[in-house]
Amino acid sequence: MCTINKKTYKILSVTMDNTFIAGDDSISEGDEVILYPDINLIRNNTGMHICEVLPLINDRIERVLK
Repeated sequence: MCTINKKTYKILSVTMDNTFIAGDDSISEGDEVILYPDINLIRNNTGMHICEVLPLINDRIERVLK
């Protein structure tokens, strides 16, 4: 799952350079996409610790800590 405009959407597929999301008409080009809005969901769904997940994310993806 990811968050766009404070609404949750399902991630359909992730390839080497693309991520496909089930969106709707409320999404526009330039909207902020948060791929990991709740790190606990990743841990619960994969059994992986955050320290295992973050290194798997390509360096081309900007990391923003809030």
